[in-house]
Amino acid sequence: MKERQLRNLKITDVVSMDFVVMTTNPPEAGKEDGGSTVSTNKHGFESGSIPQKQFLDCMKKLRKHALEICEMDIVDKKNYTNWNVSELKISGDVTLKQSRVIMTVTKYVERTKKTIHFKTPQVTMYGESEYQEVEKLTAIIEDIIEEAWSYFDQNAQLDAFEQKLETNFVK
Repeated sequence: MKERQLRNLKITDVVSMDFVVMTTNPPEAGKEDGGSTVSTNKHGFESGSIPQKQFLDCMKKLRKHALEICEMDIVDKKNYTNWNVSELKISGDVTLKQSRVIMTVTKYVERTKKTIHFKTPQVTMYGESEYQEVEKLTAIIEDIIEEAWSYFDQNAQLDAFEQKLETNFVK
């Protein structure tokens, strides 16, 4: 059985993502433990086109959470537009039930005409977490992951890429 898991998603002018393809092999006869094995292959992919609006809208929902995690209070809601989350890094076990996320937050500074970047502290997505709004954050991240896969699937780019992986990397 094959499964792909998104591990890193980054938005600049285009969308890039790193993912793992995990293959679960059935138990081998004669092995002492008799258990199945999981092999993983890490791969990266960069889109050739700009992100779609619904994808960017999903990413915008992370702003409030990222700023709260960094203990930054934004009093005026219209100031949220100056902030964005441009990257997600997800780590954890193969089932993603002990997953943790780190977000890269960006802000355009009008005075200097430059964009600053900083990372949030790591947040546990499932189970016990120090962040009170973790269930809402996790739901948004799950929507983003779904949108990312469908975005690439709609363009048939990921399918072609995975077929290339099948022939070149996965044996």
